[in-house]
Formats: sequence, C-alpha cells, structure tokens
Amino acid sequence: MFHICINHLIHDTLTIEAEFELKAGEITTLIGKSGSGKSSLLNLITGVIHGKNVQIKSDTVTYQDIQTGTFIPVHERKFGYIQQKAQLFSHLSVWENLTYSRVPLDEKKLEDYLDIFELRPHLNKRVRELSGGEAQRVSIVRTLMSEPELLLIDEGFSALDPNLRLKLRDYLQTLKKELNIPILFVTHDLYEAYQLSDYVLFIENGKLIEQGTKKQMFHFPSNIKTARFIGVENIFKASSEDGQLKIDERLFEVDVSNVQVKSIGIKATHVSIHEEGLPAHVEKVIDDLTSVTIYLRLNGLHHPLLMKLSPLEAAKHHLHLHQQLNVKIHQFIFLEGHCD
Repeated sequence: MFHICINHLIHDTLTIEAEFELKAGEITTLIGKSGSGKSSLLNLITGVIHGKNVQIKSDTVTYQDIQTGTFIPVHERKFGYIQQKAQLFSHLSVWENLTYSRVPLDEKKLEDYLDIFELRPHLNKRVRELSGGEAQRVSIVRTLMSEPELLLIDEGFSALDPNLRLKLRDYLQTLKKELNIPILFVTHDLYEAYQLSDYVLFIENGKLIEQGTKKQMFHFPSNIKTARFIGVENIFKASSEDGQLKIDERLFEVDVSNVQVKSIGIKATHVSIHEEGLPAHVEKVIDDLTSVTIYLRLNGLHHPLLMKLSPLEAAKHHLHLHQQLNVKIHQFIFLEGHCD
C-alpha cells in the first residue's frame, strides 16, 4: 500500500491538495477536468516535481517526507510512468527499447507482451518509423518490463485505436492481479474510468474533492461538483419539511427525517414513464441517436426534470411537445452543499 499526502503550490493559481492511499492489486482512477491538476499530481508522486510539503510512503519505503527531509530521486524510485506521449529512445530500435531495462530480462513475459500489444511486426523498426499508437504500445511494454512497484498511467491509452484500447482495458484488469501492485490511472473518459476502477479520486482546481469506491462515486456521489462531473443531469435545491423531501416548492413522499437535506441529484436514467407516477408535460425532446432526452415540467419545480430513454422505449410512447405524462423517480442522490 502507498500513502500519498500532498499540499504543494504549483503556481499562483494552482495548489495541489490531496491525501489518499493506493492499494496493491487495485486500479485507482483519477478523474477531473482538463487543467484540474491531474498530471501535476502524478509528477509530484514520481518526484519529477520536487514538492516541499509532500509525503510518499509505501509499507516498506519512504520515498519522500518533509519531516525527515527524505527525498529519493526520480531515477531511483521504481515507479512505472506511462504518459500521453510515448517516452522512447529515438536512436534505438523497438527491440532495443523493450530490452533496455534496469532488471534482468524476463523473456517469457516479454513474449507474452509482444503478442498482447501486437508488436512483433515492428521489432526491427526505429522509433521514428512508428505511428503514435505503435510508439505508445512500445512505451507501455517497456514500462511493464521494468517491474515497477507502482504504476502510473496518464491518459496512456489515448493514442490507441478504439479496438486495441478496449482490449487493453480488459487486459489491465488481469494485469493488476498478476503484478499485484497499485495502479493509478488518469483518464478524462468516464466510461473508461467506470470500467477500470476499483477506487476513484475526483480532483478540481488542484483539490481532491471526493474519493470512494466506483459504486460510491458513480452511483452515490456526495458532492455537488462530483455529481455534475460524472453527469448527474438533475440537481435541485432541497430541504426537509415535516420529515418529507421538499425539492424547490414541491413535496415528495420520501422520508428524510434522519437525513440532512441540502441538494438532491437525480440521474435522467432514473426517471421513467409510469402510469401511477407524477403528472408532467413534455417541454422538449432531444434525440441523439443512442438515447432520447426528454425535458419534463413538473408543478413546483423551478427547472425542467430530464428523463433519458432508449430510442425504442421513447418510440413506444410517441413522445411529442406538450404531451402529458406520468413519471416515476426511482432514486434520489443526497448531496452536500447548496445548489447554485
């Protein structure tokens, strides 16, 4: 297990503030907007950025600790770091890059990687002869061959074609068990994050806003910022009135007598057409080929309630503007903080 604790000023407008643990045999995914500090956080972990108020410890090694003054240099940390752009020796061939390692060559493992990453046809090529995706695959294999104690992947699959990317997602699930090391994976792709993650970190403006298991973060986030980032379409101001849930000016038959209510999130996929549901009328319909989003107006709500159906389900109801419907909300997400 690795323990990470960071409070470091990157520049005038960005301070990285985060504390979390990375467990062996698990994939922890770091998500956040572009410019939120994801890559800076990884550079602080590796030591590429020499942070002052930083503690990086495993169960057996202290890599960095401000209290004791410990700082193990980047090249002495056995961390594998796969970045968005392949980091290869341009003057060497693919084979020479793959066999350039600080550890004895495991030929059986390399043979397996050559097949998995489809690199056999490229072994004699120079790096400049490779496409971006081919170079990235070489970089990934070379990193794995170094037998890292911690694996960091910063958008490492972004240069790969969709089929290979899907294949590597599946392989990474097997790899985490074989390597039995912590893996910290950075991605902007929420679908990829959901597929891969055991644990999720959400960062915004350099600050770790929320962390939790995949189920907690994607299905029951507690922070409004997290909910918005993962795509919870409906977020309303809420309160408790006589033990019942009140959203805007409307009461719902939900017992909240033991819950502190500030804001409510509702996923559009958790709203459905139901003959015994709440009366609403259709305000807008957006068909984006894979799903149909319906904007519903309910009495007492200040903003439309979004419902998302499959094209087949939407077609059954012949949806059109101003249509009257009854809808059911299947799940409410209780959020900390007040909605804007």
